[in-house]
Amino acid sequence: MGDMRTVSTVVYGCITCLSVLGITCNILNLLILTRKGLRGHSTYTYLTGLAISDALTLIFVLPLAFSRFLIFLGVKHCLSHSQAFYEVYFFMPFSNSFSALSIWIASAVTIERFIFISLPVKSKTYCKVQVACVVLFILFVSTTLYHLPYFFTREVFLHEDENATLASNICDDNGPTVTELCEERCYDVTYTAYSSRKSYQVYRWIRMLFVQIIPWILLLVFNLLLLYNFRKSRKMSRTNINSSGNFKEAENRLTVMLIAIVFESLIFDVSIALTDHVSSAFFFGGGDKGFYNTDTYEKLTLAENFIETLSHSVNFIFYCALNKNFVREVQKLCSCCFPTQTTASCTVNGGAFTTPRNSIDLRPLGKHHTCAPASSNSFKCKQ
Repeated sequence: MGDMRTVSTVVYGCITCLSVLGITCNILNLLILTRKGLRGHSTYTYLTGLAISDALTLIFVLPLAFSRFLIFLGVKHCLSHSQAFYEVYFFMPFSNSFSALSIWIASAVTIERFIFISLPVKSKTYCKVQVACVVLFILFVSTTLYHLPYFFTREVFLHEDENATLASNICDDNGPTVTELCEERCYDVTYTAYSSRKSYQVYRWIRMLFVQIIPWILLLVFNLLLLYNFRKSRKMSRTNINSSGNFKEAENRLTVMLIAIVFESLIFDVSIALTDHVSSAFFFGGGDKGFYNTDTYEKLTLAENFIETLSHSVNFIFYCALNKNFVREVQKLCSCCFPTQTTASCTVNGGAFTTPRNSIDLRPLGKHHTCAPASSNSFKCKQ
């Protein structure tokens, strides 16, 4: 039990830190992807939707992970009513909904890129910002509606240990006069009767099919086709002397970045699928319901939570490593937020001195010397 508590403390601490980092990175993604240089591209529209979905997933994960971390660390005794309420009616439905949305957006952008590379005629119809916005809206509505049952699968209950029972009795009898003991009321989350129905179990398997298996197959198939057609297109462009260099190279870099991101998503999705609530009992517990009460299941749940949090946090690294256009926009954003002084260089009587732009230099140039611009970043003196 002590070892399991230590593992839980470390994992929830890592998830908390990773959620903060991931939220920050996805906000940066939004700031960059919505800049003028990128927002007119349908692929970047999908990536903007992916950044929003990832950020919202992590925003709903963060409070839960932090409260669990404090409990396992020993700072808090148990969940308060508000924390348990948050887990039931906010974390469970919304984090799962936005996580599923991210998976489907990744599938959509892969299909869109395949059409762009392999079907150039149809790409003029389907690879548009307007089409991307419609697809994102449909995916958002679909994933939200599909996860409505999550509002009815769990409920808050008062934990019946000795401290909670004692504090409950005193608070009920004496009201708010014993504040310290009242604060010791312990709440937890349990499954409802609805979650044990066969219809809900069928729903869980259908969800696994549509949220994990089908998107994984789509990602794998279209990414392999995209990779094949991309290599074929590269060979053709090398023999075509009329191909436009800069535009083609920018599109190639974008395609390489998406291929890398999709392969990363495939690896994460397999890991998440194997540790999922439904599949873990099937693969590791032999279908035995008692498996859910073992340390093995708890460790698999921790692994799933960590991997899923990581999967929503790393795209910024791929964008910076594989997309020069994205890096260029990052540099422009940094130059706007943190402007640096440029200097103006003047030559007088064969000597040179520099003067910060937008400042006054008090050294006299002489009445026949004036500074005239030689380029955007330098000045020459003329007589």
